[in-house]
Amino acid sequence: SAILDAIESGGNTADTMDAYLRHRFNLPTEQAITQTFLTTQRTGAISRLADLGLIAREKRGLRVTYLLTAKGTDLRSRLSRKD
Repeated sequence: SAILDAIESGGNTADTMDAYLRHRFNLPTEQAITQTFLTTQRTGAISRLADLGLIAREKRGLRVTYLLTAKGTDLRSRLSRKD
């Protein structure tokens, strides 16, 4: 859900998503969690969400932007209704 929330709130690149996740989970400094660990976890989660058809990757040269698919938007809506 955090990855889907990040994408919807504009954290749709690797750097902006990392910033969103650091803020959401109160990890403002490198001492709290290393950038390497965060990148590894984010990359794994994004790959799984893409495998499930919840997000898509849009490549423009070397840049990748993440997008919610219709299936991802539907899931996020259902999850937010439960909150």
